Amino acid sequence: MFRLKAFTMAEILITLGIIGIIAAMTLPTIIEKQDEKANVTSLLKFASTISQAVNKYKADTECTSKLSDCLTGNSDAVCSNFDPIAKNMKIISSAKRGNNTDDISWLPDKAYNYYGEEQSGSYGGISKVTFGDCAYALADGIIFSLDINPTNFDLIVDVNGKKRPNRVGRDIFFFTLGGDANFNGTNTGWGNSGLTKDVYPYPLGNSYNTFKGTCKVTMKCNPTNLDPTKNNGASLTSYVLLTKKLPPLYSSSNH
Repeated sequence: MFRLKAFTMAEILITLGIIGIIAAMTLPTIIEKQDEKANVTSLLKFASTISQAVNKYKADTECTSKLSDCLTGNSDAVCSNFDPIAKNMKIISSAKRGNNTDDISWLPDKAYNYYGEEQSGSYGGISKVTFGDCAYALADGIIFSLDINPTNFDLIVDVNGKKRPNRVGRDIFFFTLGGDANFNGTNTGWGNSGLTKDVYPYPLGNSYNTFKGTCKVTMKCNPTNLDPTKNNGASLTSYVLLTKKLPPLYSSSNH
């Protein structure tokens, strides 16, 4: 009296094909969102790590002033200037510019600025070519480079290490340590976005193409601005620290 019904092999194959197409369309988006979340988490972690390392250095040296005052008298471009801070971080590898015996295999071959253009020059970047005076790898996979100055350090961090995209605003971000680069107007939404007076979420202000389109501490920086053509440039690091989100991509065709 009852007739059992079943799917035919053709119907099953069609269904599996549709599921496969949907998965192929949605999986890249899911992976991208997961990567973005991981990069935000890593940046927040690094901001905390470097701030704690600076604070520990100041406590050890009984420095009660700004970091720039504590560093006064250091020689320019000498990586050992950073050693007292570095010892408070879990560094597993390091390299110095010009030392051909250093292993730099943990650095990416290339890196890109906010516009997606390849970083160029010998300094002001984070790759095998542009890692500045020194570069460091942490135990958690984060890498960063430093341009050493007498009273400050320009710091560029790649929060997922050698893994791509190695691009500013996606996994590469900027900090300045010291330099007495405080801002005015912090009560109106400008400035340092809550970090200590010694750690700033902006590059110091030189003209390296790595920093192209980004706000510099020599200018007033709006931490919510993401347009590199307006208001002294995009404030990428500060934006992530404030919103816990990555900024949108900005193509070189937009400028």
